[in-house]
Amino acid sequence: MILKRHLPKGECLVEPFVGAGSVFLNTDFSRYILADINSDLISLYNIVKMRTDEYVQAARELFVPETNCAEVYYQFREEFNKSQDPFRRAVLFLYLNRYGYNGLCRYNLRGEFNVPFGRYKKPYFPEAELYHFAEKAQNAFSIVSLTPIAWRAQMMHLSSIAIRLMRRCLRTANFTAYHTNSFYA
Repeated sequence: MILKRHLPKGECLVEPFVGAGSVFLNTDFSRYILADINSDLISLYNIVKMRTDEYVQAARELFVPETNCAEVYYQFREEFNKSQDPFRRAVLFLYLNRYGYNGLCRYNLRGEFNVPFGRYKKPYFPEAELYHFAEKAQNAFSIVSLTPIAWRAQMMHLSSIAIRLMRRCLRTANFTAYHTNSFYA
């Protein structure tokens, strides 16, 4: 991993934009603080960390040929959007990610997941990766969701040059949000 040699030495890595967790999963710090603006992703990570076997079993049940059709996908997407149960939402979130178009994660302005069905022959169930994440996450001191205000506070930890470059890129791309909250809210 090329990025690894540019990371500072230390015991704790603070990753304010964890996303898929590539940096976290490929480094060897003794502690981690992981954050992301997507509360569904953070909820999934916390559940995988705390209830690994139960989560893997429940998610595996959705990765069967009978669920690989548009009708079931849209039923699960609707259930996800209405559900208040964090565990069930986390299970459905993985299904939607793997069966949805290009593995996208996208929400409309009402906060509803709105990625269309992906039409894959046999979506991959990432069982080994879930167990690897769970094991590695035992060293994660905190896995949190960032609100727009907390996101701004995290930005203070980045250098002023990085902030200016990021803002310029976001504005020129007319891109201000990954989730229902704008970066500039």
